[in-house]
Amino acid sequence: MKKANWKDITELVGLAAIIASLIFLSFEIRQAKNVAISGADMAHSQVVIARLSLINEHPEIWAKGNTGAKLNEADTVVFENLVRAKMTQAFNDWHSYDLLGDDETSEVIMNDITGFLFRNPGARRVWWEWEVTLDKYRELLNPEGNRFSGYVESIKSDLEKLDKWASEEKSE
Repeated sequence: MKKANWKDITELVGLAAIIASLIFLSFEIRQAKNVAISGADMAHSQVVIARLSLINEHPEIWAKGNTGAKLNEADTVVFENLVRAKMTQAFNDWHSYDLLGDDETSEVIMNDITGFLFRNPGARRVWWEWEVTLDKYRELLNPEGNRFSGYVESIKSDLEKLDKWASEEKSE
C-alpha cells in the first residue's frame, strides 16, 4: 500500500473513534439524566409521604382551612404551615424537573398545584399572601429581578383562566 492510503485509513479510523466516543458520551449523558430524574422522583415521594403524615395529624384543620373558613389563631398557624409545606414541596419538585430540562413533568407539577389552589380557596389565600410578602422582600433585596417570578406569575395566570372558566360554567 502506498503511504497516502495508510494516512487515509488512519484518518478514517481516528474519525470513527471520535464518532464512537461521541455516541458513547450521549448515552452516558442520557443515562445520568435518567438517574437524576429517578432520584428526584424518589425524593418527591418521600417528601409527599412526610407532608401527608403532617396533614393526617391535623385533618380537621386541613379540611376546614382549605374551604376558607375562619380558624382560631392556633389552627391558623398550623394550617398556614401545612400550606407552605405543600407549596414549598411543589416548587422544589417543579424546580428540580425544570433544571433537568423535563418540561413535561415540570408543567404537570405546575398544573397540579394550580388545580389544588383553585379547588381550595383557603390554601390559595395563604399562598397568595405568602407570595406577596416574599415578593416585597425579593424586590428590596434583589432589585434586578427574581428568576423564579415566572413560576408564580404562571400559576397566577392559570388561576385566572380557571376562575374565568368556572364563572362561565356557573352562568350556563
